[in-house]
Amino acid sequence: MPAFLTIPGQTALSEFRRQRLLANLCAIDPRVERVDARDFYVVWSDTSISDDQRCRLVALLGAEHAHRFPFQGHEVHVVPRIGTISPWASKATDIAHSCAMSAVRRIERGTEYRIAPRAGLFAAKFDDATLM
Repeated sequence: MPAFLTIPGQTALSEFRRQRLLANLCAIDPRVERVDARDFYVVWSDTSISDDQRCRLVALLGAEHAHRFPFQGHEVHVVPRIGTISPWASKATDIAHSCAMSAVRRIERGTEYRIAPRAGLFAAKFDDATLM
């Protein structure tokens, strides 16, 4: 029976890129106060993944020290288009197979962005249309 596992990863933005993204978002909507991003990985396998395999996957993906968001905010997930297999996914899956994880069918990487509005008496909130 197919199984899916999501593994949080490292930060996806350098400080310079985070500041540049924040400036771009503030130009679109001045209510944006903070932004951060991290990678995450989705593993699709033929069988459920054991604890040992999970530890090996975390090490393989470099996700031992997963980035924790320092604030609450709206989550936006960015993944490759449905129906496509990214070159990154092909290479990561090949590497997993070389590491004796033949049950892994595919590993895909996405980016989770967290966007926080300004706080205060009249705290801003973003609706779905704003985030799209």
